[in-house]
Amino acid sequence: MNTIVISYRRQDSRDAARMLLERLLHYFPGRVVMGLEGLLPGENLRLKAEQQMQDCRLLLVLIGPDWSHIADDRGRPRLQDRRDWVRLEIATGLQRGVPILPVLLGSTPMPDEHDLPSELHSLLDLQPQRLDDGAGRSAALTGLVEAIRRQLGEADELLALVTAPAPMPAPMPEAISVAGSAEVLPLRRADGSRVTPAPPLPARAPARSAAEPLEHGGWPAWALACGRDEIGAWAEIGVDGVRQRLRRIEPGMFLMGAGPSTPERFADELPRHPVTLTRAFWLADTACSRALWSALLGDDPALHRARPDLPVDSVSWNDIQALFLPALAHEIGYGARVRLPTEAEWEYACRAGQRGSFHFGEVASAAWMHVGGEADGPLPVQALPSSAWGLHQMHGNVWEWCQDAKRRYDSEPALDPQGDPVDIGRALRGGSWAGPARWARASCRFEAPRSQRLDDAGFRFLIEV
Repeated sequence: MNTIVISYRRQDSRDAARMLLERLLHYFPGRVVMGLEGLLPGENLRLKAEQQMQDCRLLLVLIGPDWSHIADDRGRPRLQDRRDWVRLEIATGLQRGVPILPVLLGSTPMPDEHDLPSELHSLLDLQPQRLDDGAGRSAALTGLVEAIRRQLGEADELLALVTAPAPMPAPMPEAISVAGSAEVLPLRRADGSRVTPAPPLPARAPARSAAEPLEHGGWPAWALACGRDEIGAWAEIGVDGVRQRLRRIEPGMFLMGAGPSTPERFADELPRHPVTLTRAFWLADTACSRALWSALLGDDPALHRARPDLPVDSVSWNDIQALFLPALAHEIGYGARVRLPTEAEWEYACRAGQRGSFHFGEVASAAWMHVGGEADGPLPVQALPSSAWGLHQMHGNVWEWCQDAKRRYDSEPALDPQGDPVDIGRALRGGSWAGPARWARASCRFEAPRSQRLDDAGFRFLIEV
């Protein structure tokens, strides 16, 4: 049954409507539809509106800056046309007593009474919800979800964070120091230009032992330093004084997706199925920081800029593919193949050999991840303890872009699976500071258009063996 309908004008708010649909489906799977979808030639518009409102429990009316002023071919505002679909949709909802929530995009005000037909005047009596289009969008989305739940009379399902400290992990290897180098980076040039990638860094003697050979390929030539610690093999790269450690992830088999009894699972996480990864890879132990992005490209696209060791945000999948990855491959040289992890590689690394919702267990804990929607932004990329595989904040802080699109799961075993390369969207994993713990589970999946820039999304890269 359709419970939430998103009413929008294509010329005014289609992108916002699509984004909102994708976000709301995480909270209300199978219960959100777009109001303008499914109209056929010759179809009775009024009857279609009646049928749609019959099953509607909440109508979200997206109002952008041009919502009430968009005109038809004769220059007449569309809202003044009694056959206008948006007008029909709202009027039918008002007549049937369907709960309606106006959603104002950005700084858009509520429309003036003289811009509305008389049958829509009661829309002005409703308290709107604002959806910011800047750094506050993620927090505004969380507020919108809460408002929707109140309208539907449903209990709040946001998973409360456990504040008691979690068991401490095994002793950590000595932290990498970037102090002093990161503060003096040119975070943005005055003319807005980017840095031309420098020639490959000269080879350094890696800190390795001939008595400790690696399986599935040797020590990487691109590493400034590499070695082993109690966690496993590591390697480091450097760009203009900013270091990034990578952890070697060995091939293996794991169960991908959520089990039938997993709490708060979404439908696209089922069924759980065996996946085998046949190739080792080197995965960055943190999300890409502002310092590393700025050192490599000479600009700073992030909205959250309090510290250079915050994760870079507001970068699209297209930005990463066109700018960061080729520049980094050129910088470190030696034919390094740099890319984003696939969904399967990401989840395998996130789980770190565990089958639960999180690499540290089944219960969310603030000692291990930064989520909840109450913070103003992300934490530094190494602020919280790492997993057993040496990876920091795979749960929470920022969503992380994956190389591939979401694929449809089935119960059959999969070998190095990837999503459809021609799909318009790409997967994101891990949840964020702006969302609930439910989104940060190892099996939770999100997808966004490749061109989308989100203030709570970043990435971590891998280098193939």
